[in-house]
Amino acid sequence: MCQTNVDECASNPCQNNGTCTDAVNQFQCSCLAGFTDDMCQTNVDECASNPCQNNGTCTDEVNQFQCSCLAGFTDNVCQTNINECSPDPCSFLFKCEDRINEYHCSLIEWKLALIIGSFLMLILIIIFLVIRRKSKDRNNCLTKMKNTHTSSVQPKEE
Repeated sequence: MCQTNVDECASNPCQNNGTCTDAVNQFQCSCLAGFTDDMCQTNVDECASNPCQNNGTCTDEVNQFQCSCLAGFTDNVCQTNINECSPDPCSFLFKCEDRINEYHCSLIEWKLALIIGSFLMLILIIIFLVIRRKSKDRNNCLTKMKNTHTSSVQPKEE
């Protein structure tokens, strides 16, 4: 009977830097992360589960993946919508609405109404003050005329 043990690991059967363990008439490969199968010959496809969100493109690498995000999205799996409203690009009278890779400014009607109302109130106050002053000036003028007329007419002495 032959007692010579053949080293099945001598031919380096494990691929991709897998570690070979010799046994009697067999061997076993321990694979590095990212590789699988009996001789570590298969790269695990980390993109198989579609990890990239919002239509991002997945690129498989060894034991990892990279997502290329569409415009408007960011972070490691494209999960975050970029807030185009930060900082607020709209003026005082408008509200910024964040959209995908863009924003929209909507008029805030109550602010516009408040500004127009305040402007009209100011005009009414100015008109009121002008009319009041003219009325006061006219009354002063009438009083002066009355006083002048009264002082020029003196009763006759008999």
